[in-house]
Amino acid sequence: MNALRLYDTATRSTRDFTPLKKGEVSIYVCGATVQAAPHIGHIRSGVNFDILRRWLIASGYTVTFIRNVTDIDDKILHKAAAEQMPWWALAMKYERAFADAYRALNVAPPTYEPRATGHITQMIELMKVLIDNGAAYAPGNGPHHENEIAQSEAAGQKFAQLWMHNAWVTTSGEKMSKSLGNSLQVMEVLKRVRGIELRWYLGSAHYRSMLEFSFEALEESAVAFRRIENFLLRAAEFLGTEPEKNIAPEFAAVMNDDLSVPQGLALVSEWLRAGNAALTASEKSIVLQSASHIRGALDILGCDPIDPVFAGGEKKSLDKAVDSLISLLLEQRDDARA
Repeated sequence: MNALRLYDTATRSTRDFTPLKKGEVSIYVCGATVQAAPHIGHIRSGVNFDILRRWLIASGYTVTFIRNVTDIDDKILHKAAAEQMPWWALAMKYERAFADAYRALNVAPPTYEPRATGHITQMIELMKVLIDNGAAYAPGNGPHHENEIAQSEAAGQKFAQLWMHNAWVTTSGEKMSKSLGNSLQVMEVLKRVRGIELRWYLGSAHYRSMLEFSFEALEESAVAFRRIENFLLRAAEFLGTEPEKNIAPEFAAVMNDDLSVPQGLALVSEWLRAGNAALTASEKSIVLQSASHIRGALDILGCDPIDPVFAGGEKKSLDKAVDSLISLLLEQRDDARA
């Protein structure tokens, strides 16, 4: 397997990823400022870095994944005043809304999720260190700007050895934001498509590429995904069992190339064509290989329709009930024989 290469925004170059500790990766992702319900621009970040996390785990790394919550700032205070509720109640309300959105799109929860309110003491201590060594000043009415890497390194703490940033979701060429009034709340979009289909759409573009959102593009993406889903269900019925997940070498190669998901989806399309043709010709080995490669890829993308997370359909519920009944009958038969 080729070495994982990632684009480092600090050096503006793609370079080999080398962890500080062999076999271990620590990721810190900037989380939400919980002042309002999440729109799909917020959740794209969650999907992109969840794919990175899944690929690192599949590559054999132990991953510690940290995603913070900013649960106190001026925006939250102003919004709480406008909604006539305590700031902490507003923060909790929208933190839960973010958790619901992540869950609906199969974004795994972080290993740890620190909140700003839980670390006020440490922030004050850091400020004192920076002021004492001449690297910071008490803000007045002037140029003021906060910079995480400058703060950390000025205090003698290296912040990170590799920086990654995902691109925006745009509407009409503009960044999706509340201030533009063009934000699309996740739970509203989920009234039109399933969580697995929205995740497929948000994860389909390269993480460093802008994603221009439209409902027409979303629906086209959902229809394309349903073709893949239908093939996997037909393949499982044809094979008499669910195909195992298998990471194809060519898929591993494109994922190791700065998480080149679009190239990975091109491979999925090739396997889908081959698998459908094999179903028509009743070629079991090709159906099995195609379905296994597709499941392996979809598992990394967090969009495997056979995954128990998404097993909510009527057919899957019926299959589960039948399996349970058969198991019970087998146990009763064994007891009768004994």
